[in-house]
Amino acid sequence: MIGPRDLRGLWAFALTPFAGDEIDEATYRVGVKGLVAGRANVVIAAGTLGQGDRMSVEERQRCLALARSEAGGAVPVLGVIVADGSAAVAADGLVTAGADGALLLPASPEAGAMASAIDAIADATRSRLPVVVYQRGELRLEPASLRELADRPLMVGLKDAHGDLRRFRRLREAIGDRLAWIGASEDLAVAYRTHGADAVSPASLAYAPAYAHRYWTALDHGDVAEAVRLLRAFAWPVTDLRYSRPDIDISVVRELAMTLGHQVGALRSPAQPLVDHEIREAARLAGVLRALLIDD
Repeated sequence: MIGPRDLRGLWAFALTPFAGDEIDEATYRVGVKGLVAGRANVVIAAGTLGQGDRMSVEERQRCLALARSEAGGAVPVLGVIVADGSAAVAADGLVTAGADGALLLPASPEAGAMASAIDAIADATRSRLPVVVYQRGELRLEPASLRELADRPLMVGLKDAHGDLRRFRRLREAIGDRLAWIGASEDLAVAYRTHGADAVSPASLAYAPAYAHRYWTALDHGDVAEAVRLLRAFAWPVTDLRYSRPDIDISVVRELAMTLGHQVGALRSPAQPLVDHEIREAARLAGVLRALLIDD
């Protein structure tokens, strides 16, 4: 089974293309193949960037099976489970589909609900599905509540989406290297790394893996100034665009991917289409990225 050391580096969230109400499986396979070719260290099937929180348990299991088939064992592939009454069934399905682990999304602000879900996953899979807890939404852990979760051997990592670096630092200091530590926000890659993150999950891996590798390599080599230069030029303004109004964050990522020649398919509600000035800004930023990669 995978452990914390297997989860270091760059996490890639596969985009999910829809055709009508169905997953476009052929296009999904092409996307996952691109993530592996782009040297992602971990692939997440049906994650939040892929609108996995808008899928059924069966759809998430199917995405995992497709990703597992395309990855071919080259990198760990994690599925997604929601910490609710479906956790045990979802975990059993992911094991059947070949998952190396699961990213556990909260369904409530209660740490106890995450603990119950991990216990249900352990029972359903005979402790064969390592779990990374996703701190997002209303879930905000304290050191004491994280210690209780980390007492469960099946928990191997914590992924943070809040960007609260003080909380992240307190949690990491409380648990240390017992877990893998993953930051979710690309614009905060430098801050997460300098606060002890082992991994980040750049949206840019879906369309420009060379860019993500460039600033992550700079951080690995201690060249913070170079990483900041690269992030300031592209990731920072892209993040600002993604969160400039509700429900367009995934739409911006897909627009960039499409502009850069990738197949993306349709979106699922509540994601909103971009308006003209947002499309123009995404195109401008894609040009910035092209120039950045060429010049460097």
